[in-house]
Amino acid sequence: MQRFHLRTPSFAWWAIQTPIPAMYNFKNTTEVRDLPPEGELAGLIDPLWLSPLDEDAAKPGILATRTINHYPAREFTFANGRVRYLQDESPRWLVIESHYRGESMHSTYELTRDDTGKWQMVLAEEPAS
Repeated sequence: MQRFHLRTPSFAWWAIQTPIPAMYNFKNTTEVRDLPPEGELAGLIDPLWLSPLDEDAAKPGILATRTINHYPAREFTFANGRVRYLQDESPRWLVIESHYRGESMHSTYELTRDDTGKWQMVLAEEPAS
């Protein structure tokens, strides 16, 4: 699963795995956000600001959710995702969750522009268990 979350120990390890066919048995879901995940929002958002007419009004900051067979990080790496979600200067978050035979993995990436205007995709720190 680490391969599909871009979390292998090194680029070389990822490259070695590239020829291996992608599994269609994973259930990969993605969530594109314009606000950080809920844990980081505690106490920062007044529910009165949310539009009750929005589809995801109960979940502040969600731009889109999607189930993808494989390579869930492609939500931002394919051209159509970059155009759809990265046209303005605002930071974005990509939350990926994968499940396979009782195993699961959760990754959150923060996308921000650096000083030169290029997008940087960085794995957010995970809470200590």
